[in-house]
Amino acid sequence: MGEHKDVSLGVFILVALFGMSSWLGVNSIWMELPLTVVRLPELWALPSYLAVILQVANIGAVILTVVNTVKPGSLKAQPIIYGILIIQIVATFCVALFWQRTTVIGGEDHSTALFILMFFIAICNTTSNIVFLPFMARYRHEYITALFVGMGLSALLPSVVALVQGGGTSSNCVNVSSPLANNGSEWSLQTPMASTRFGVDMFYTIITGLLCVSFLSFVLLTCLPRLRRHQLPRGGPPRCVAILTYLV
Repeated sequence: MGEHKDVSLGVFILVALFGMSSWLGVNSIWMELPLTVVRLPELWALPSYLAVILQVANIGAVILTVVNTVKPGSLKAQPIIYGILIIQIVATFCVALFWQRTTVIGGEDHSTALFILMFFIAICNTTSNIVFLPFMARYRHEYITALFVGMGLSALLPSVVALVQGGGTSSNCVNVSSPLANNGSEWSLQTPMASTRFGVDMFYTIITGLLCVSFLSFVLLTCLPRLRRHQLPRGGPPRCVAILTYLV
């Protein structure tokens, strides 16, 4: 690509790394489900809980849209993006530390720590849909392509990390004896967990590191004068993306 048509390869890569944060947190939680569902009290009902939380988290995007409708121009993309990135980094790192913490609610254990952190991560990811593009409207349309490349990486990279991690359930069933109250035993077929190269906590730590790369990329894009010169003049964005910039 080089500097074809004054498009900087460095800026292109930084935009892609920044766009990587768009759905990285939520995608990572889905990718790690094979290892978490067997260790959390909800078992295979866990994806249903997480799906509901993800839908509720759309309230963040709704609030931003309503505020901008009531008071047009009051929302600026750059500070909102900084908030999104910081919250997502902190929440994802907390998942690495507390994903197994449960609380008794209604007499049953529930994965309250994971649910709360999933909510914050999901708010960040759903609102990214409506603030990343307005921010990128400051750049030439070639850099919009880089943003979409980064959004693709938000699904690809967690998948690669999960594949390297390995694990999940084994394809073989084994007989397991469980003691009974009458000193007897009960036999049942169970599917053991396959060994992993690293644990769930390390997986989310790696994802946190990727989010830090996205944050650093955004800092460079917005703070370095030599990179900011690739933004368009204040006169307005290209016609092809102007329709996407109604929020900011």
